Amino acid sequence: MKKCSKCKVEKSITEFSKNKDCRGGIRNSCRACNNEHNRQYRQTHKKEIAITTALYRQLNKEKIVEYARAHKENRADYHLQRNHGLSMGQVREMFSSQRGKCLVCEKQMNMEGRNSGRAHVDHNHQTGKNRGLICDNCNRGLGFFHDNIRSLKNAIIYLGKMGMA
Repeated sequence: MKKCSKCKVEKSITEFSKNKDCRGGIRNSCRACNNEHNRQYRQTHKKEIAITTALYRQLNKEKIVEYARAHKENRADYHLQRNHGLSMGQVREMFSSQRGKCLVCEKQMNMEGRNSGRAHVDHNHQTGKNRGLICDNCNRGLGFFHDNIRSLKNAIIYLGKMGMA
């Protein structure tokens, strides 16, 4: 047990971050207090942080691009895990089970690239439940309609009336 220097509450050692420069190798303030301090700092120093970040990016363009290329797979894994609770392996299994076809338009998709045929994990925005893989165009289309079934039905009726079906 250790007492936080900021909130003065005695907490488990696991509530404190490691820091080799501090006595015992553990920070004096707990993670919750550090997070709050950092949040407040970022809020009050937005302009300075934006300027420093822009300057760093301008001076280190090649380094940033090189790092991004080297860690492309890790970024994709992190995004999938954080946003959908899926690993890249699970997405590849979904892709195979769908035979690489979009669940909406049934066009062939791909797992790589930035074009309109790239597979996206479709999910229910209220429940967060994953529904399957759909292509970029269908993902955007559902997004523009906010997954509203009534609006989608009205669009179908509209297209039928206008002789577009």
